[in-house]
Amino acid sequence: MIPGNMVKSYFVTDYDPTIEDSYAKQCVIDGDVARLDILDTAGQEEFSAMREQYMRSGMGFLLVYSVTDRSSFDEIYKFHKQILRVKDREEFPMILHYQLKIDSSRK
Repeated sequence: MIPGNMVKSYFVTDYDPTIEDSYAKQCVIDGDVARLDILDTAGQEEFSAMREQYMRSGMGFLLVYSVTDRSSFDEIYKFHKQILRVKDREEFPMILHYQLKIDSSRK
């Protein structure tokens, strides 16, 4: 649950991975004040219209997968292609990151 932990500055233990949620945080990047708008999609297909709206205005993306769930890694390629399609670009700033859920078993 990287977005919630990042915005709230403490570890969130109660997390429902089936719900899409959005967060905002103001921070300083390279000396400039910036607003981070974070959309935690939880990989849910039914939220794709809202996801594309965020993609249109996004200036960079953090793609996160779970090392304990192979299907979440497989979805990264789909999100990468969707971002490029929505932005109408061949490349765009993206960071790939993994999440490790200690209490989960690998799938």
